Amino acid sequence: MVRIHTELSDIVGIEHPIFQGGMGPYKTESLAIAVSNAGALGVISSIGMAATLLPEAAPVDALRLFGTDPPPVILRKSIEAVAKNTKGSDGVFGVNIPVASEFILASEMFSKKQ
Repeated sequence: MVRIHTELSDIVGIEHPIFQGGMGPYKTESLAIAVSNAGALGVISSIGMAATLLPEAAPVDALRLFGTDPPPVILRKSIEAVAKNTKGSDGVFGVNIPVASEFILASEMFSKKQ
């Protein structure tokens, strides 16, 4: 099998130069874990997590997917779950928090201390 090696892979600390898209507003922890464990960059999508305070930012079943905790608590739990289930320090992953004007209310929710 041919491996693609890039400087970006070295900088980010991944084996394969592949970045998973955020794919919100859905819960993506399991996908982020699988992608990271395969040697690429898994990404947690955060936008659906704001459904408790901003229902229009998420699919109809967002409360079932994410629960009713405040967005910062949901985000912290997601990060902890991915960190726990990736391959230790080799399990590199990211978090997609949109900051475009359409999402400013949702992104501000993540900055509040919980």
